Formats: sequence, C-alpha cells, structure tokens
Amino acid sequence: MKELTIGIPTYNGAPHIREAIDSIIFQIPSYPNNTVDILISDNASTDTTREIVSEYLKKYPKIIQYRRNEVNLGFDKNVDLLFKEAQGDYVWLLGDDDALYNNSINHILDLIKRNKKLGVIQANFDKYDEKLEKVIEEVKFSKDLYCANADTFLYNCKGRWGAIASLIIKKNTWNSLNLNDAFGTQTIFGYGLFKILLLSDSYIVKKPLIKVRDGSQKAVKNGDGDTRITIALSSGTLYKNMPKMGYSKSITKWHLNADRNYAYESIPIAKLWGIKDKKTIIKKLIEIHNSPILWLKWIPTILLPDFLYRSFYFIRKKISKKAKPIEKKIKTFIKKSSDSC
Repeated sequence: MKELTIGIPTYNGAPHIREAIDSIIFQIPSYPNNTVDILISDNASTDTTREIVSEYLKKYPKIIQYRRNEVNLGFDKNVDLLFKEAQGDYVWLLGDDDALYNNSINHILDLIKRNKKLGVIQANFDKYDEKLEKVIEEVKFSKDLYCANADTFLYNCKGRWGAIASLIIKKNTWNSLNLNDAFGTQTIFGYGLFKILLLSDSYIVKKPLIKVRDGSQKAVKNGDGDTRITIALSSGTLYKNMPKMGYSKSITKWHLNADRNYAYESIPIAKLWGIKDKKTIIKKLIEIHNSPILWLKWIPTILLPDFLYRSFYFIRKKISKKAKPIEKKIKTFIKKSSDSC
C-alpha cells in the first residue's frame, strides 16, 4: 500500500498538465519503496491530453497510473473516481494546471507519519498568474494548526480549501461517505471535506506547498455569465446544507454571511459576459442569499438588458479614466492651498 497518491482530475488539460506532472516527478525519486504515485483521471478529453500522458507512462510506468472515462462524467464524478481507484492511504488532489513547490511531498509525508488520525489536511498555496510565473495572491498563517473538531478548522482555514489542490484527504474516510447530494454541484471536494471534518481530526499547513494558476484571464476570454454566477453560488449551496450534515446554526450563518458578498460581486462580471437564464439565476440567489440589497440593487441589475449594462459600464469607465487627471489636479491644488495657510 502506498502512503500518498497525487490525483489529477483532468479534462482537456494539454496546455499545462506537463507542468503539473513534472513538479511531482521531480520529487518522487527521493522516496524509497514507491511510497508515492500519481493517478490521472481523464474525463474523456478531446485534446492531446492522452498523448501527453502516454509519454510519461512509458518513462515512469511504476509511478504513473492513467484512467480514462469513455464519456465525460462531470467534474464531481471524476474526482470521486480518483478516490475509488487510488492506491495511496491519502489522496492529494491537484488541478491539471497547478504545480507543487519543491519538497512539498516530503512535507506532507512527514506530517502524515506524525499524525495518523488525520482525515484531511489543508495545505496553503500561492496564487500565480496565468503563466505560473508571478505570485498575484498569497495568504499568511501564523502557525500550523492541529484541529480536533470541525469548528476549529473552519474558523481558521481562511477558506483556502476552495482550491482543490489544497486538500489531502484520507482515502478510506472519503470512500465511506455518501456523496450523492454532491454530484452535479462542481464542489464535491467541499462536500467531502465538510463531512470528513465531523468524523476526523484535521490539520492546517501554514507553508505554501502549491502553485495555483489563476484562470480568470482565460475565463474572461470564454466568458459565460450564467456559469460564473453558478460557480459563485456553489459554495453557498454547500453552506445551506451544513445543518443537514450536523453543523450548528451559528457556524452555518457565519459561512453564509461571509459568502454573500462573494456571490454578489460575481454579478457585475457575469453581466459583462451576458446572463441568458436570468430567471433561474435570480431564483438561486433568492434561495441562497436573500436580502434587501439583493432586491434593491442586484436583481434590477440582472434584469437590465446585458447590452445596456455593458454600454453603461464602458461609458462610466471612460469617464472615470478622463476624470482621474482632473481629480489629481484638484487634490494637488487643495494640498497646496492648505500648506500655504
């Protein structure tokens, strides 16, 4: 039995999956007895993902395992299949466009050896630009934290679990769960996490171990407003289900309040891309994040024709750009006037 499987769910991952695999392969030779392996679960990719992985399979047949779905089963089912097929005691989920920092595997293996009861580990990460060259976001933790209960984890994790690559999960614990309510949500890893936190101890690693690629630029080019809001609401749907899992009303409310602004902030972006099914989007927002400001501001915004919203947005942006030099001059004038008094 292997100690750790690094599981990569992929669909059309050809542009970046080499970087993901290389960042792992580079570290594995230093671990004896084949304690670490890689499992790639291909969700019926239509690009050259299979051909790229085949190259690695020829070079590293004892390290890399590859499975391919005949049809696209959806993200959630593909992630679940990784746990069903993994050989390791723990599964580290890694996006096909992300990469591990050097010595990250050793860090996690040492942690697992010292803490056999852990059901889940959250590793910190740095968010990089689309080329994986420049850090554009980093979150600091003061220390590592062993969490003996779910509340301790959730109040201290800073939401970093939202990146799939941050999670290392005990395989047998995951496979014991009923996750039928998670299929089709695009956040099965979140449902699995929240259920496991009620069953096992957990751990938060302060050190960034992963380079997570920012996909926002790619998303803007292929923008789909309905999907953008739906993704933003997926975490809210998870939080709404927390009481059914066994969580208290107080921590459920805390998560929903924290999530509300994130959901609302997705609306302007979605409007620029265009929202097709306005009725369904509004219904979802009311179900998850109903509030006066939703009715007074955001629902009218969604109902405004997309072409009008885009026109108003770019006019406002143009005016704002022209106004900045004037605003700067006014501030300079006021400062000089106050200095002379």
